[in-house]
Amino acid sequence: MKKRDHIKKAFSRYADKDVIGQILNGSQELPPLETKQIDFAMVLVDDRNPNECSSIIYKAVGIISKYEGMVDSIVGPFILVLFGAPVPQPEARSKRKELVKALSEAIGEKASIVHGHSECLVGTLGGESRLSYTALIPGFKEILGRLANLDYGGVLEI
Repeated sequence: MKKRDHIKKAFSRYADKDVIGQILNGSQELPPLETKQIDFAMVLVDDRNPNECSSIIYKAVGIISKYEGMVDSIVGPFILVLFGAPVPQPEARSKRKELVKALSEAIGEKASIVHGHSECLVGTLGGESRLSYTALIPGFKEILGRLANLDYGGVLEI
C-alpha cells in the first residue's frame, strides 16, 4: 500500500475525504462550510466532586467511542458528541439512541443528556493558532438551557 493511500485510510474516519485530498496535495485553503444532517448528544456530568467528575468523563468517552460518536469538545463537565460529521454515518440516528441508552445505564444519575437530529453547518473554523472541526447547531443556546435545567439522570430528545 502506498504511503499516500495509507494516510487516506488512517484519517478517513476523522476527516472528510476531500479535506484529506486537499492536505495531501499541499492546499492550505480551508474547505468551505457545508450543510449536513447530523445527530448530536450533549452530556453534562455532575461536577460537584471534581475527581469523580473526571472519572465519569473518561468512562463516558470510552462508551462514546464504542458507538462511533465523534467527541467534538469537552469543556469542563460538558461533552458534545457528533454523529455523521465529518464522515457520513448511515446508522447515525440509531447509534445516537444506542449511545444515550448506554450512557444512561452506565452513568445514570451522574449526568444529564440532551440529544437530537438537526441540519447543521459543519466545517473547520478558527485561525492559524487554533482550528477546530465543529458543527454549528441551530438553537444551541436554548438546547444548553434545557440541558442545564435537567436533573442529573435526566434525558431529553429534541
